[in-house]
Amino acid sequence: MYLFRRLQCGHSYCGTCLLASFTDHLTIKLTTLSNAHGTPQGYIFPVPANIIQKEQLLQNLSAYHKDPKNYFVYPCPSDLCDVDIRRAPVLSYGHGRFNKVMLDVVEKHVAQVLQSDIPGQAVDFRPLFL
Repeated sequence: MYLFRRLQCGHSYCGTCLLASFTDHLTIKLTTLSNAHGTPQGYIFPVPANIIQKEQLLQNLSAYHKDPKNYFVYPCPSDLCDVDIRRAPVLSYGHGRFNKVMLDVVEKHVAQVLQSDIPGQAVDFRPLFL
Protein backbone atom coordinates (compact mmCIF):
# COMPACT_ATOMS: atom_id res chain seq x y z
CA MET A 1 0.00 0.00 0.00
CA TYR A 2 1.40 3.41 -0.90
CA LEU A 3 1.32 6.33 1.50
CA PHE A 4 -0.40 9.66 1.20
CA ARG A 5 1.32 12.81 2.48
CA ARG A 6 -0.52 15.85 3.81
CA LEU A 7 0.67 19.33 2.90
CA GLN A 8 0.47 22.36 5.21
CA CYS A 9 -2.55 23.57 3.19
CA GLY A 10 -4.40 20.36 4.13
CA HIS A 11 -4.34 18.67 0.71
CA SER A 12 -3.08 15.07 0.54
CA TYR A 13 -1.27 13.37 -2.32
CA CYS A 14 0.76 10.28 -3.06
CA GLY A 15 4.21 10.79 -1.49
CA THR A 16 6.13 9.66 -4.55
CA CYS A 17 4.14 11.96 -6.81
CA LEU A 18 4.75 14.92 -4.47
CA LEU A 19 8.46 14.21 -4.33
CA ALA A 20 8.64 14.14 -8.13
CA SER A 21 6.62 17.34 -8.41
CA PHE A 22 8.75 19.23 -5.86
CA THR A 23 11.98 17.94 -7.40
CA ASP A 24 10.87 19.08 -10.86
CA HIS A 25 9.88 22.49 -9.50
CA LEU A 26 13.24 22.98 -7.77
CA THR A 27 15.09 21.73 -10.86
CA ILE A 28 13.49 24.47 -12.97
CA LYS A 29 14.44 27.16 -10.44
CA LEU A 30 18.03 25.94 -10.11
CA THR A 31 18.48 25.46 -13.85
CA THR A 32 17.33 29.03 -14.43
CA LEU A 33 19.79 30.22 -11.79
CA SER A 34 22.65 28.16 -13.27
CA ASN A 35 21.93 29.49 -16.76
CA ALA A 36 21.85 33.07 -15.46
CA HIS A 37 25.38 32.58 -14.15
CA GLY A 38 26.64 30.96 -17.37
CA THR A 39 27.25 27.55 -15.80
CA PRO A 40 26.36 24.15 -17.26
CA GLN A 41 22.94 22.96 -16.18
CA GLY A 42 23.04 21.78 -12.58
CA TYR A 43 26.80 22.33 -12.28
CA ILE A 44 26.75 24.76 -9.36
CA PHE A 45 23.14 24.25 -8.32
CA PRO A 46 22.17 20.55 -8.44
CA VAL A 47 18.92 19.43 -6.82
CA PRO A 48 19.91 17.89 -3.48
CA ALA A 49 19.27 14.19 -2.99
CA ASN A 50 20.35 14.15 0.66
CA ILE A 51 21.03 16.46 3.60
CA ILE A 52 24.74 16.90 2.78
CA GLN A 53 23.92 18.00 -0.77
CA LYS A 54 21.30 20.39 0.62
CA GLU A 55 23.93 22.01 2.84
CA GLN A 56 26.25 22.36 -0.17
CA LEU A 57 23.44 23.96 -2.16
CA LEU A 58 22.71 26.38 0.68
CA GLN A 59 26.38 27.38 0.71
CA ASN A 60 26.34 27.89 -3.08
CA LEU A 61 23.19 30.00 -2.90
CA SER A 62 24.75 32.07 -0.14
CA ALA A 63 27.91 32.59 -2.21
CA TYR A 64 25.74 34.02 -5.00
CA HIS A 65 23.77 36.16 -2.51
CA LYS A 66 20.55 34.22 -3.12
CA ASP A 67 17.94 33.74 -0.40
CA PRO A 68 17.18 30.01 0.02
CA LYS A 69 13.63 30.88 1.09
CA ASN A 70 12.97 31.81 -2.53
CA TYR A 71 14.09 28.39 -3.77
CA PHE A 72 12.82 25.90 -1.17
CA VAL A 73 9.15 26.78 -1.63
CA TYR A 74 6.72 24.81 -3.79
CA PRO A 75 3.19 25.25 -5.15
CA CYS A 76 0.43 22.95 -3.98
CA PRO A 77 -0.41 20.59 -6.87
CA SER A 78 -4.09 21.56 -6.59
CA ASP A 79 -5.09 24.07 -9.27
CA LEU A 80 -7.47 25.64 -6.76
CA CYS A 81 -4.93 26.19 -3.98
CA ASP A 82 -2.55 29.13 -3.86
CA VAL A 83 -0.68 28.18 -0.67
CA ASP A 84 3.12 28.17 -0.88
CA ILE A 85 4.43 24.91 0.59
CA ARG A 86 7.41 25.62 2.84
CA ARG A 87 7.33 22.56 5.12
CA ALA A 88 7.89 18.92 4.24
CA PRO A 89 4.69 16.87 3.88
CA VAL A 90 3.68 14.61 6.75
CA LEU A 91 2.09 11.18 6.63
CA SER A 92 -1.65 11.35 6.17
CA TYR A 93 -3.08 8.57 8.32
CA GLY A 94 -6.69 9.34 7.43
CA HIS A 95 -6.40 7.76 3.99
CA GLY A 96 -5.86 4.11 5.01
CA ARG A 97 -9.15 2.75 3.63
CA PHE A 98 -8.96 5.04 0.61
CA ASN A 99 -5.46 3.72 -0.11
CA LYS A 100 -6.77 0.13 -0.18
CA VAL A 101 -9.61 1.01 -2.55
CA MET A 102 -7.33 2.97 -4.85
CA LEU A 103 -4.83 0.11 -4.99
CA ASP A 104 -7.56 -2.19 -6.24
CA VAL A 105 -8.69 0.33 -8.85
CA VAL A 106 -5.31 1.43 -10.19
CA GLU A 107 -3.06 -1.51 -9.33
CA LYS A 108 -0.98 -1.33 -12.52
CA HIS A 109 -0.41 2.41 -12.18
CA VAL A 110 0.53 2.04 -8.53
CA ALA A 111 3.01 -0.72 -9.30
CA GLN A 112 4.77 1.37 -11.95
CA VAL A 113 4.70 4.89 -10.53
CA LEU A 114 4.56 4.48 -6.77
CA GLN A 115 7.03 1.70 -6.02
CA SER A 116 9.32 3.92 -4.00
CA ASP A 117 6.54 4.95 -1.58
CA ILE A 118 5.88 1.52 -0.13
CA PRO A 119 5.99 1.21 3.66
CA GLY A 120 9.52 0.31 4.68
CA GLN A 121 11.05 2.30 1.82
CA ALA A 122 11.94 5.89 2.52
CA VAL A 123 10.60 8.85 0.61
CA ASP A 124 12.82 11.61 1.96
CA PHE A 125 11.58 15.18 1.60
CA ARG A 126 14.21 16.67 3.93
CA PRO A 127 16.65 17.69 1.17
CA LEU A 128 13.91 19.74 -0.50
CA PHE A 129 12.89 21.86 2.49
CA LEU A 130 14.63 24.27 4.86
